[in-house]
Formats: sequence, structure tokens, C-alpha cells
Amino acid sequence: PGPKQAKKWKSLTPAEKEPYIKQSEQLQKPFDSWVEVIAKDGRLQKIEALEAKLRVALEALTYDMPKEPKGAVTYYIQSKKQKLEFSQKEWEILSEAERQPYEDIRKEKLKEMNEWKENMKMKYPARYKEIQAVRSALRMFHGIPTNQKQKRKSKKPEKVFTP
Repeated sequence: PGPKQAKKWKSLTPAEKEPYIKQSEQLQKPFDSWVEVIAKDGRLQKIEALEAKLRVALEALTYDMPKEPKGAVTYYIQSKKQKLEFSQKEWEILSEAERQPYEDIRKEKLKEMNEWKENMKMKYPARYKEIQAVRSALRMFHGIPTNQKQKRKSKKPEKVFTP
């Protein structure tokens, strides 16, 4: 869901929202009961502890990795030091030429990150494989497919709100 769906949702009356809210509650019930079961038998705490250990391991492995570049609009907002709402509107009316310096900043940051990854693959292949394995395990916790085959086979989640 994005800004367009949020605007549509806000424009609905409570009566129009009711079926979607009920559907959402129905879809949430099996998950809540599953969480209760695993919390009672101690599996939830074990899962959370393992996830925390994986995050620490990933942080230790990627301490020198450049941060993921933000969108060009973020660099524009930072340069203006204005409120997000105002700057977003202003960004939308900028020409391509006016946006270009911020796009260049983003591309440079992305280039730095990709160079780091390539350097890691070439110089430290074992560390790179370990990073990939930890990331894959973390994605598993959140139900994110870890490879292309899983992406193709995975079912799309039910849409709860589609006005």
C-alpha cells in the first residue's frame, strides 16, 4: 500500500471500511493463535533470540559496508533542511535538470556500496558467503523468499483493501 491507497482509505466512510476491517481481523486470528501457542511452549522466545543473534552476526560481518543509498528526494530534503511534507511537494515540481545533482549523489552512494560488495566477493569470499547465509536466515524469519525459485512458487498474499 502506498500514498494513493492511504488517500482512498481515508476518504472511505466507517461503513465502507467495515468489511475490510472484518476481513483483516479474520486473517489475523490464525496468526494470533499461532503466536499464543509458540509463546506458551517457549518457541517464540527461542525464535526471537536466534533472530537477535543473527542480526548481531550480520552487523559484525558488515561493519565496514557503506549504507544503502537513500532516494534522491531524501538528499534534496536534507540539503534544504525543510519539513518532509513541504519538500516532497517541492521535489515533485522540480525539473529533471534540477533533480540531477541529487540523483547523482544517490548513484555515487550506490556505486560505493556495489564496489564494497564486489570487493568483498573477490577478496573475502568466505566472509561474503557468511553474510549471504545470515541474510538468508533473517529473510526466512520474515517469510521473504531467499531465491528466484521460491519467488516464482510463492503465492501472492490476499489483498485486504482494494477500493
